[in-house]
Amino acid sequence: MKCLVIVLVCAVLAEGIHRIPLVKHKSIRERMMEKGERLPYQDPALKYFPDEFAGSATMYINNYADTTYYGAITIGTPPQSFQVLFDTGSANLWVDSVLCNTQACNSHTKFNPQQSSTYSANGETFYLPYGTGSLSGVFGYDTVNVGGIFINHQEIGLSTDEPGQTFVVAQFDGILGMSYPSISAGQETPFMDNIMSLNLLKANIFAFYLTRDGQQGSELSFGEVDNTKYQGQIYWTPVTAQTYWQIGIQGFQINGQETGWCGQGCQAIVDTGTSMLTAPKQIMGTLMQSIGAQQDQYGQYTVNCNQINSLPTLTFTINGVNFPLPPSAYIQQYNQMEVVANDFKRDEAPKLQKYLILKSWWATNYVSDWWEEYIYLRGRSPIMVNSNFYAMDLLYVIPTHRQAARAGNVVHAMLQYRRKLERGEHAPLRALGVVPMCSYQMERMFNTTRIPGIETDFVQHLSDRKHLVVYHKGRFFKVWLYYGGRHLWPSELETQFQRILDDTTEPQPGELKLAALTAGNRVPWARSRLKYFSQGVNKASLEAIETSAFFLTLDDEAHGYDPDKLRSLDLYAKSLLHGKCYDRWFDKSFTLIAYKNGKLGVNAEHSWADAPIVGHMWEYVLATDCFHLGYTEEGHCKGDINKGLPPTAKLQWDIPLECQEVIEDSYMVAKEIADDVDFHGCLFDEFGKGLIKKSRTSPDAFIQLALQLAQFRDKGEFCLTYEASMTRMFREGRTETVRSCTIESTAFVRAMQDKNTKSAQRLDLFRKAADKHQNMYRLAMTGSGIDRHLFCLYIMSKYLNIDSPFLKQVLSEPWRLSTSQTPQQQLNMVDINKFPRYVGAGGGFGPVADDGYGVSYIIVGENLITFHISSKFSSPETDSYRFGQNIRQAMLDIRALFDQNDKKEM
Repeated sequence: MKCLVIVLVCAVLAEGIHRIPLVKHKSIRERMMEKGERLPYQDPALKYFPDEFAGSATMYINNYADTTYYGAITIGTPPQSFQVLFDTGSANLWVDSVLCNTQACNSHTKFNPQQSSTYSANGETFYLPYGTGSLSGVFGYDTVNVGGIFINHQEIGLSTDEPGQTFVVAQFDGILGMSYPSISAGQETPFMDNIMSLNLLKANIFAFYLTRDGQQGSELSFGEVDNTKYQGQIYWTPVTAQTYWQIGIQGFQINGQETGWCGQGCQAIVDTGTSMLTAPKQIMGTLMQSIGAQQDQYGQYTVNCNQINSLPTLTFTINGVNFPLPPSAYIQQYNQMEVVANDFKRDEAPKLQKYLILKSWWATNYVSDWWEEYIYLRGRSPIMVNSNFYAMDLLYVIPTHRQAARAGNVVHAMLQYRRKLERGEHAPLRALGVVPMCSYQMERMFNTTRIPGIETDFVQHLSDRKHLVVYHKGRFFKVWLYYGGRHLWPSELETQFQRILDDTTEPQPGELKLAALTAGNRVPWARSRLKYFSQGVNKASLEAIETSAFFLTLDDEAHGYDPDKLRSLDLYAKSLLHGKCYDRWFDKSFTLIAYKNGKLGVNAEHSWADAPIVGHMWEYVLATDCFHLGYTEEGHCKGDINKGLPPTAKLQWDIPLECQEVIEDSYMVAKEIADDVDFHGCLFDEFGKGLIKKSRTSPDAFIQLALQLAQFRDKGEFCLTYEASMTRMFREGRTETVRSCTIESTAFVRAMQDKNTKSAQRLDLFRKAADKHQNMYRLAMTGSGIDRHLFCLYIMSKYLNIDSPFLKQVLSEPWRLSTSQTPQQQLNMVDINKFPRYVGAGGGFGPVADDGYGVSYIIVGENLITFHISSKFSSPETDSYRFGQNIRQAMLDIRALFDQNDKKEM
């Protein structure tokens, strides 16, 4: 009985063995992908049912699209050489010939029977159907040489017609079948049977040795088992049907758990002409579900390559022996992104780049206007949580517990900041203390509102506005900021705010949750604005809000960091991020929030500027509040009280029931989003910037690598990671992306998780990863990043109606870890070494991906780093508190590498 030997592992010559080197090429599927075409997947098992195809000389070659290992043979006298696929799933030999004149034939070496003195014709034809076309040919006879084994009068097939494009890109010239005569088209004797009948081998054995990836050494051998190619023992199993190389399987396990699928025995075929693992449909679906694979539009099952290490081991029980198959062996990785990227570089990119260069000639900044429009203003989903961000008060200090007084001082400080801004008195910020950065974004900090539209919003920016609007317990009040041609003093503002706090009137119908319109979907808000707020008192009151300098909420809750309350920072952040979903005007450039215990915070709309701009203003305001304006011993604002101030004006509304229903709907949409936010504030005080710098490492790189380690420990996989870098060294520059998950960072993380890796190796990998990250950040800051440019090429492709698979793919990949560092000490108005308790807590933002994390962090002085972590309760994969603990442990584990290194050096 014939038996099949599958031999795997390493290479040295052994005597008595005939060897045919095999070379790994790109498969037909990969080559077609390079041309921008995708082949539909068809079940490889279809080739094992030849009776479904008419004709006595029919062979089925559907799934040669995925084969990649080919070797050389010669045919004829003198010999003509061909690269063929050695296929244990068919029995005939065929090659391209001069009898065929299609593009597919002309792209390969063709056999010319007239140039062979040993060729003789047969006259019988054959037909080979496959997935996207067919191949026809005629049989003949000639001398065939395979690895020094000569067979005279071997039947061969010569192609006469190869329509379609599939074989145009194939890198083999034909197929040499190595299966049984029973499936041979034309009932001809296969090459292997002729070898055996002539006793040309020491033993009637052939074996395949296939190396992985691009390694050399793959080969097909005849005549003996090469003991140098494997370790351990060879196990033999009978062939159960002399058609294909069909064997019996007695069991199949997934991660050691028996499935029962082969409890009564299964039949399987081992086939070098089919690279895919396949099974009956009723089993395949369950198997793919256990792996977590998804079927794509072409019928193939795919998984995220980052998840390979977490996939189960599949075990086949063959003749009583278990053969485990790790995921690295049954997952085939296509570098599809490289394929489509090369297509893009060759085809679409030159034209798109040309038009983008034209735009750069007339636009102040070729990125920023499109970034604002398409990333922010055209979005129709809620901006609350999804776009807006927040900034916290001082972490440890509350200068006064009087709500009105604190608001009075801070509003006055904001007016001072605005006046200095309008007069150009703020010193320009400088990158690295040298290069001045563009201050354009600061121009729209005040007097600015995002106005909703049906298809797109727009940013309305006005000149000096002399009032603000205050919200308290469901009522809106207009407060004038000037008196007698000057700003109101802090004490005067305190008086006005206290009047609002003392007002006991009830909200008007629809007024309580009116601001929920700004928290829900944009289209209902835009339509309601046109329908219900375009005339009368509603128009006047809405104009008062939208034309105000900014918006103030006198909140009826108390928040802030309390070390005795575990979740105090979490609840504080959630309140700043979304509040009650109706007590912040999310469309204003920013909403100042004053809590009843004197704590403060800011919720900022994102389209007009980025977080460092708000941070600059906030740093000035807090320092001015505490160290320049101050408070009396009773906690009131300093200064006289002007009893002649005009009273605050309560805004009037006439909101019909239909509009109230829209308000309620928007509120429910916003509340669902807010309730889903899982937030955790993590104060890391074991060490800070001081110790990190002593290790000669960038603090940002240190933290980013800790985040990568925490991410892997949290989810067991790597993910696309976003870190924002500013580009304000360019006029009207905003941000660029630093892709923090790199080859170097993943190598470091794997080393940290490998118990066999020594600390010195880990530290070396850490330094390499940190250097890579720092260089990437530097490139992003100086205009050499890639993501904003790709974004602009994508927008240009939409204008020109050019379809780009590459741009669609690269811009649709989710950022499951989105990170940002909040700058501190931009103004250096407070010496935090002298006043260590007067440090800010930073700020944060909502989760960017449904199953990911948003992480903002601020490096506060020398010994504190604050992390703001957000995710969604609805995702079973995330937990913000758990991720915070993983970050903490990752930071400590990295520090331990340096501690061990320091001990060795001592």
